[in-house]
Amino acid sequence: MVYTKSRRLKTLAVATAGLLSLARCAPFPAADSVGTTASDTESASFTLTSAPSLANADKAKTASFTPLSTAKWLTSEDNHEAVSEDDLSRFGIAAEQMKTFHPDAPDQELAGPAKDTAFSQTDIAFLNSTLHVKIPTEVEGEEKSVRSRALEITKDERETIKQLAYSQSQTGFWLGLLNGTPYRWELMTVEGEDVSASFSIQLPSVLQPGRSITWKAEMSDDDAHAEVRYNLIGTKEEMWLTLTIHPGFPHKVTVQYGGALETVGLSDSGQCGSVVDLGVDRGVECATFYLTGVEGRFYANDAPPNWMHSMMDDIGEYTLRDVMLPRSHRAGMYTTHKRYGVGNRINTFTQDFSVYYQLKVGGVRVLDLSPLLDKDGSIWESYGSTPKSRSPMMASGFRGTTGVSHDSLVAQINKFNDDFPGELIILDVNGKELRNGKDFKPLQGEGVSKVIDSFKRLKHRAVLVPGKDVTQMPIADIIGSGKSAVVIRMPEDRIPGLPDGYDWPGARKGFVTPAELPVFQQWSNKDDEYHMLYDQVAALQQHRKDGRAQELYEADLLLTLKDKDLFGGTAITALNAPAWVMLVQRFWTAFKGVRYPNWVAMDAIRGSSLRGVAMAVNQCFVAKRCGTFGGRVPGAAAEQVSGNKMLPTLQKVGNGTASATVVNN
Repeated sequence: MVYTKSRRLKTLAVATAGLLSLARCAPFPAADSVGTTASDTESASFTLTSAPSLANADKAKTASFTPLSTAKWLTSEDNHEAVSEDDLSRFGIAAEQMKTFHPDAPDQELAGPAKDTAFSQTDIAFLNSTLHVKIPTEVEGEEKSVRSRALEITKDERETIKQLAYSQSQTGFWLGLLNGTPYRWELMTVEGEDVSASFSIQLPSVLQPGRSITWKAEMSDDDAHAEVRYNLIGTKEEMWLTLTIHPGFPHKVTVQYGGALETVGLSDSGQCGSVVDLGVDRGVECATFYLTGVEGRFYANDAPPNWMHSMMDDIGEYTLRDVMLPRSHRAGMYTTHKRYGVGNRINTFTQDFSVYYQLKVGGVRVLDLSPLLDKDGSIWESYGSTPKSRSPMMASGFRGTTGVSHDSLVAQINKFNDDFPGELIILDVNGKELRNGKDFKPLQGEGVSKVIDSFKRLKHRAVLVPGKDVTQMPIADIIGSGKSAVVIRMPEDRIPGLPDGYDWPGARKGFVTPAELPVFQQWSNKDDEYHMLYDQVAALQQHRKDGRAQELYEADLLLTLKDKDLFGGTAITALNAPAWVMLVQRFWTAFKGVRYPNWVAMDAIRGSSLRGVAMAVNQCFVAKRCGTFGGRVPGAAAEQVSGNKMLPTLQKVGNGTASATVVNN
């Protein structure tokens, strides 16, 4: 079988029958691959050959990976008017919302509310970017105290929006598909223009249940476009999905539901014919379409923001030791309040967007927090370190930045729970990073009490039993009533030093210690994705072999910035781009039986891929509703297979574009 393309690939028409996956998925058996030989300067022929080793394929694809660090980061000199309305609309932000942005204000989060402004849920499309909202925050000892807080786009978020809108690599971007269903997905058509021939070669002819694929879409110019269709085989009704790469820059990628395919969504989303935007034009790394569940109850990228509540029938009887939850690493580090030493957005920003966005779009349910009590008594999230020795380039003391204020953090969490009730949100306070802003030493005594008082403003705090292991409680016992529950996990070694007369709130008021919520954390401390992945998979196999019999397991799927990169190197969020490829391509496929993590922590949460993997684990490995996945899920019902059920092939001819089809005889 031979494929020929012109250099420009103006009429890509590639038949895909018989081509197996060249995607970098470790559990896949060796498949046929495609070798390339140049016949002349204008064309190339592609012939089926034996498959290269996965290691070589991995290295070749990684070499072509273009991190976001190549894009220009904005500086304070950039004019905020430079962000066009088109840029903002891509992120779901209305132009009128920009009126609350004041570039000269010393702190955007402390700007007061404008008069006669009201909150509208329709304004929340990408960020918690409303004009202003008054949030009631009840503080113990202060009856019904109400503060007006501004939940608006910070200057740093504006800069991120502009950077991401134009950071899409001209050479291509990563995409993914994850089959979390008991049905085979059979490739029916691939067509497009100005797309590399390798685009079709990388697509498997069959994506088996439980498998995933990642591939790079290389586009020759802004007019390039492509369309891929997969049919679901084994369902009672005909179903298919169509992935489309749209022309224009940045390219937009969508998936449309075909036939009777429907998912559990919010409002009208998820219905037959629905279109899901994968967020490629918003900077989502390895934008992945995932589908999990069974016919009649599928979940996908358009799942409701209160996704735990929507899955209560599936996960309610299980515990935190059974299910998987997405965790945001240093959730409040998406904006800057103060800089210390060499700290800047390159080496301290772990996230790109607000906590509200991480909860709503990213599906995050565990927030990693590191509060710092400033000299003036205000509390901020922080990220940095205190070097053990001095050097001419690094002054002694703290080097890092402070991020979002606790006033804003509390308001965002409260607002999310008001908008989307029924979720469990865990605030995990890093005891080692709980500092004071004077000498940056560990916070003690009265300072700790002030942080506790700040968290007391959180509404919907869980009512738990003191001394009881929260991780062994059924999920339904915590949020089964349909109301949200917030749990604050704080280090127990700070409790004895609290001021006289100040009582630790305890589990009955939503505050627990590591003894009441024990977690095993695996941090790899690697700056290479393959070494990080190897470490995470090896640790998973060792520490999760007995499932819920062992303590809750956290996998930090993080790439760590090394000291050599602290001075203007690759940004943390860009460094972690390959981790998103690994999540779908290798980490998901390493899960087997009870060997999967309970929490997965990641940087740069821009889309819903991490939530998708968590939902697939909860549907397939926990509730066991998706089949056996070829033996990976013992005890599940066998996959539903129908050998001859095929849909009509899709034919499109016109404007110089021909399509090829796959036909089963």
